[in-house]
This record gives sequence, C-alpha cells and structure tokens, in this order.
Amino acid sequence: MNKKQMLKDIGGLILLSVVIAFTYNFVSPKGLSLIRKETPKETISDSALFSTPSPAQENKTEISSDSSKKQSPVQTDTVKKIAVQKEKPGKVQKEEQSSTVGYKIITFEQFSRIVKEKHALILDAREPEEYKEGRVPGAINIPYLSVDNYFEKLAMYPRDTLIAIYCNNLMCPLGKGLAEFMMQLEFKRLFLYEGGYDYWEREDMPIEK
Repeated sequence: MNKKQMLKDIGGLILLSVVIAFTYNFVSPKGLSLIRKETPKETISDSALFSTPSPAQENKTEISSDSSKKQSPVQTDTVKKIAVQKEKPGKVQKEEQSSTVGYKIITFEQFSRIVKEKHALILDAREPEEYKEGRVPGAINIPYLSVDNYFEKLAMYPRDTLIAIYCNNLMCPLGKGLAEFMMQLEFKRLFLYEGGYDYWEREDMPIEK
C-alpha cells in the first residue's frame, strides 16, 4: 500500500469517526447541545427560601443501593402523565411551560444555612471518586454522568421536596445537568449552589469523608 492510499484511508476513518460521534451525540439523552439553550434561572430571597419547613425533613427517604424495588406510586404517576402528554401534547406542554421556570440559584450564605439547619435534600453531582475524597456534610452522591442509574431512587422523593444541588465550581456542568434532569422528573423546588465544593472547601467549611 502506497503512502497516498494510506493517507486516504486514514482520512476516511477520521471522517467516519466524526460522523459516528455526531450521530451518537444527537441520539444520546445526555448529548451535548451544539447550540446551547440556557435553562431559565432565578435567584431566591431568604424569606421565600426559609419561610416554610422543607418536606425533606418529614419525608426524607434514605437512598438505597437496592435497585430491585417495585415501581413507586410516584413513578406510576409520572408514566401516566407521559402517556397523557402523548395523547394530548398541545394542552399538556402548554401547562408544563407555564408551571416550570427552571431551577433557582442560591448563594453561599443560603447554602450554608441549608446545610446547617438540614433544611433540604443535598445532592452532590460529582463523580463517586471526588465524593469519597470530600463532600458537604449530609450530601448524597447522584453523579450526573450516570444519573440514569438513579432514576428509581430519585423517583422515591416527593416532587415538592426542597433539593439543593452542587458540583465543583461555577464552571462545572454536572450540577446544572442534574438540575435539568430532575426538572424533567417534575421536581418543583430545585436549587443550585454554583460556588460548588471548591468554594465550600476554600472557606474552611465542615467536610465529610
């Protein structure tokens, strides 16, 4: 095989790889959007955030590693809603758009108070290795990159549970991804602490290992 033919074959393989990568990215549920559509985000005041007791206090269910549990009523309800949406897409989608405004951003001070008062379910969206090295006290690890494996566990929680999510820092996409995933599961009280674990550690806050 001459050099020209070899280069041609290599070029063909590279082109094929690019096509396969773009195809997988397009069909994958966690594919990266080529044109980023920013999810609507809002901040929240202290009075609104801490005005009512969190359902997480009364209904907090420990996430179990056993994934063989029967489908919960919440899951059944979600499936029914999906079926209704397929039958009446226009009406249902319009109602969802009016009720879903996206997750809200909380400050370091608000997140610190949530952790101290155990006011919410706290989710760490990082990878298990990072979680084991150090985490915010009370945080449960739901790694976004494998979030599909945690669907049944997340579905056990009431949809009005107050949930605070964090990642590494402002540039980390995992926390945002997890918040958006949970929006699809119809959780209504989602809060993202964008400072993440890096800022928490830098401020000498309590850490669990």
